[in-house]
Amino acid sequence: MMDPVASLHIVSGDADAAAVMRRMAVSSSLRAHIHESGRVFLDAERAAGPSCAIVDAALPDIPVALLQEEMRRHGRDLPTIIIARDIDVSAIVHAIKAGAVDYLHWPCDERRLRDAIGEALGRDAALRKSRTFITDVKLRLLRLTCREREVLDAIVVGFPNKRIAVELGISEKTVEAHRARVKEKLNAAGVADLVRMVIVAGEHPQSQENDYG
Repeated sequence: MMDPVASLHIVSGDADAAAVMRRMAVSSSLRAHIHESGRVFLDAERAAGPSCAIVDAALPDIPVALLQEEMRRHGRDLPTIIIARDIDVSAIVHAIKAGAVDYLHWPCDERRLRDAIGEALGRDAALRKSRTFITDVKLRLLRLTCREREVLDAIVVGFPNKRIAVELGISEKTVEAHRARVKEKLNAAGVADLVRMVIVAGEHPQSQENDYG
């Protein structure tokens, strides 16, 4: 199966500017999606492959700062490049802090815009890979039995096999067997992998002292 074509979302009420950016996207083998307003963009479906957005600071319906907040709220937190005809330093600072990849004066140098798009698409590809890994880890964790999960949590907070055996009322040999099955189910090479997986899944036990006596 071929990888999905990368997409560029062009969010601008300026038809001429949007047309220029669309031609550039097509010449770079990108799929271009033009949205004449921020609300239309928020309601549009997200493409299957890596995506980024160029957002005009002079949108007719919503301030860019609010659009960035709405993007996160709607689960459309795409890497974004802001273009503006008047440069406002405070707006630049706010946009970058909110996650914008770049803030460019329009019309801008085509090479710089292409570079910004490349960086944004790379950032989105990395985010998608991270989300896929997190989802995969969560599914693997669900395959663990209750006892295996207890052993995993104890391993993650640093308990040795002997301590785990005492706390759970089982033999060290049984702990070793559970430990081996946990590593197999999670496809983990060692303790470091187990800790990393539990952390990325957002399920890291801060302390087991209260649970284990």
